[in-house]
Amino acid sequence: AAEGEESNKGILSYNVEILQVPTNIEILFETQNVEPGTNLKVKTILHDQAGENIESTSRILLKDSKGNLREQTEILTGGFFEFPILFNEPPAEWSVEVTSGEIASNSRFRIIEKAAIKTEILNRTLIITNVGNVPYCDKSLLVKIGEYSTNVDLCLDVGKSKKYVLV
Repeated sequence: AAEGEESNKGILSYNVEILQVPTNIEILFETQNVEPGTNLKVKTILHDQAGENIESTSRILLKDSKGNLREQTEILTGGFFEFPILFNEPPAEWSVEVTSGEIASNSRFRIIEKAAIKTEILNRTLIITNVGNVPYCDKSLLVKIGEYSTNVDLCLDVGKSKKYVLV
């Protein structure tokens, strides 16, 4: 071929596969403030160097405000873990520690205050029970029977009941 003339063309392509390398694990709560008597819902997401999700397993440690281990489990990343918070669990800040391989993260959530009572009538007895997680004090309950009504002043510790005979 003469100088400067193109005599041949070619195309060359390579496929390069870049392996995902885990760089961080994220902890996501359905809500940071959990009401007693409901479930804590938490999800873990493992990210690679490009910020993409990696499917893997993660180990979750759930600790109460005193550092006591309350739950330990393994879940798939991207899936929710649920843990029931008892109705009378005191208000406090708990921690969640998550690991996947060598990657670790931790976060906190709060169990909020919930003042609540339950009333029931058995025969001629009114039973009032504190079903919240804080003392139910400095509150009154209006009781009406027919035309008669009265306010009952309450101060009940968590889980405690008072009985009133109805006449």
